[in-house]
Amino acid sequence: MPDNIHSNKPKLLQPTEKPMTVSSHVRVEIPTDQLLFDIQNPRLVGELSSGSTGDISVIQHLCETADIAELVISILKNTFVDFEPIVVIKATDQNYRVLEGNRRLAAIKLLLDPILSQQLESSLKYHIDRPLPQDVEASIKTIQAIEVTCEEDAQAYIGFKHINGPHKWTSFAKAKFVTNWFKQGMSIDEIARKVGDKNQTVKDLIAGMLVLEQAEEEELFDISDRAKRGVFGFSHLYTALNRKEYRSFLGLSKDWTDDMQENPVKEENLGKLEKTLKYMYGSKRDNIDSVIKSQNPHLRELGVVLSHPIAIQKLIDTNNLQLALEETESQSALFEKSLIASHTNLQKAAGTVSSYSGGKAIFDLAKNMEKMLGVIVNSMEKLSNAN
Repeated sequence: MPDNIHSNKPKLLQPTEKPMTVSSHVRVEIPTDQLLFDIQNPRLVGELSSGSTGDISVIQHLCETADIAELVISILKNTFVDFEPIVVIKATDQNYRVLEGNRRLAAIKLLLDPILSQQLESSLKYHIDRPLPQDVEASIKTIQAIEVTCEEDAQAYIGFKHINGPHKWTSFAKAKFVTNWFKQGMSIDEIARKVGDKNQTVKDLIAGMLVLEQAEEEELFDISDRAKRGVFGFSHLYTALNRKEYRSFLGLSKDWTDDMQENPVKEENLGKLEKTLKYMYGSKRDNIDSVIKSQNPHLRELGVVLSHPIAIQKLIDTNNLQLALEETESQSALFEKSLIASHTNLQKAAGTVSSYSGGKAIFDLAKNMEKMLGVIVNSMEKLSNAN
């Protein structure tokens, strides 16, 4: 089949279906080789490193976060079905930027480009057999699209669909989207109405994004440098900013989100912001692991550590949240906590002692524990009598 079997100009379609709720638009059929990724799309570029917005980087990111293989397999089995046209805007005389439908564009590019699919096969986790079936190839040479004259025409539709509708974005992508609106002067109330979400949820997303963007602009943090790959845990940050200990550490007042501004963290607290993000997400460059293995209880515990100077230094020295947390507790509380934990473990051991195989080393360990327990009990008795 020749490479260029279609016209270079989009074909206007008759409006046979109910149009999507965007103003100033027209339904067209566009050759897929004229479609470009929207490198401003919050789902695509937010977690990519600077300068990594080529097709390979974008598709690799989508493979890791959006299961492109599932879509590729569906197209191979059923051909490309236009249940809902993509949304585009003119980029150049010949090309169109895809405002809505970048996941579908990634699948189409992988199917049509054998070299690209070979380069990204490990990320896709699927091998595309060649040649493609003729009906599959024909279905993706040109596809239907809704062309808008300005990006704002499609924003409300895209926002609702991905923030509170059937195809939800991650919290990070949602935050990128609503923060762009906020910077354009739209109120929290208006944004919440457009995306169908609660005012407080929108406010939390924007607050977290403003702090994150400040850290990135000041080169305190780079999302691509985080220790854990996969979906970026943006909820850690905006949840933390609702906690008193984090706000106090960063110098943010309780009501700072009532009048949000860009660069909300004062210059003298930027070092603290760097520490917060570095231990919240880790850093490959500095060989630091994220101490947040699960949001509950680790997010709260990190906040406690950050409010205690000695504990912070312990965290820096050890990268161990539990050891650092111990520095925030009184010696009395630490003793009681350790004794209770030991009792719990001894109960487990007592319940399984019948499985003891006779090894000398484990027997010696038990005898040593017996002596230590005797010392602890004697010391406690003396202290009780003295009091």
